[in-house]
Amino acid sequence: MSPSRPPTDSFDQIPFAAAGLFGTVLCLSLGVMLFGAGPESRLLLSHGAFIYPWEWLTSLFVIPGFFALLFYAACLWFFAQIVEAKVGWKRFLPIAFLPPLLLAGIEQFFTMNAKEMLPTTSNSLLIYHIAGLAFMWVPSLDINPLGEYLTRRNNFTPITIRVWIAVLVFVGVDSFITNLFGSYSGHAGYNVFAILAGMTIAYRMIHSHKVVSNADDLLTNIADAFISRKFRSAQFDPPEVEQLRKKKKKKRPVPKVVEEDEEDDEDEEVEKVKPSVRLVRAFDTMVDGGNSQGALNQVELIRQLIPDWQIPGEQLHKLIDQTQQMKLRRLCIPLMEEYVSRFEADADTVRLRLAKILVDDQQRPRHALRVLSQIPPDRLGAEMENTRKKIEEAALVQIEDGVLELESGGWTPNVN
Repeated sequence: MSPSRPPTDSFDQIPFAAAGLFGTVLCLSLGVMLFGAGPESRLLLSHGAFIYPWEWLTSLFVIPGFFALLFYAACLWFFAQIVEAKVGWKRFLPIAFLPPLLLAGIEQFFTMNAKEMLPTTSNSLLIYHIAGLAFMWVPSLDINPLGEYLTRRNNFTPITIRVWIAVLVFVGVDSFITNLFGSYSGHAGYNVFAILAGMTIAYRMIHSHKVVSNADDLLTNIADAFISRKFRSAQFDPPEVEQLRKKKKKKRPVPKVVEEDEEDDEDEEVEKVKPSVRLVRAFDTMVDGGNSQGALNQVELIRQLIPDWQIPGEQLHKLIDQTQQMKLRRLCIPLMEEYVSRFEADADTVRLRLAKILVDDQQRPRHALRVLSQIPPDRLGAEMENTRKKIEEAALVQIEDGVLELESGGWTPNVN
């Protein structure tokens, strides 16, 4: 499943995510009703200069049939979580839209009729995704289409992957048969091409000894297979088949019992080191890409494997800058306090920033004065010293005004 987010921030995003899903379904549904999307329907824009651009754009998104449209919107809602946390839009967009563009180009070349691109390309796009996903997913994987936020908050039971595969195959076969025996029977060949393309990419990933252990690895595997020629060797756990092959190659003249013990220890090291390497690299990528919330999710996962792991100083400073710029106070303050405690000699600037947030946003003047007292006066320049005095004056004014303050570290809700 996708990495777990901090509880304090996950629930805040539910209204925005729900509104985005509702808006997407509503807009696409209106497009179906107004302009038509089925093989037998005709677009209202039946003539004019904009007919070809309109059909070219809608062929990338609209699927014939209202229920198929809702199903595709639900799939996009589910994958959006993975894209945000793991893959990134730059990799997801080519995977999602290059296949339909290729199919549309092929059909445009042979038929020279832009109106026929709409049902063919959308069906082939759906089947392209179905073939790859159904071929790669394992039966034991549990997927929740409602998202991790709603699951954790309302205790929904995840839907098993067997149910997902059944729905995917049903929609894919339905679209295939519709094209095969309907008025667009010639389009069945494009769906066959989509099936072969999706299964070929999936087979390449399996043949390259890459295991899809969870939903996060799925899209990353597809991205690597589609965009790059080589897989990143440290990104995924090696499969059991590869481990068995390594065991067979060992020719050391040692007792069998000892050899099995050493192999077990080696397997345990692989299980512990490889996931941690993958998570640390993902953390570095998210920090460099400005995804501070995703990076903090990775920190929680890394510390489950390596409890004593600490964020490197340079990346910790980047996270402080990013969270403060995004005004994520509840994330920024703990990061600042961690930086101050670990890098006392080089944390004067961070102390000033922390004290200012405590006074201006949190109204915790006493805690801010304690932070400022850790800065030696002779170590600050003239400009920073003036900033410190202004913060002290503001804190003293709040104390004189009788501001209530909770005695605790980290983020504290404002009680005033």
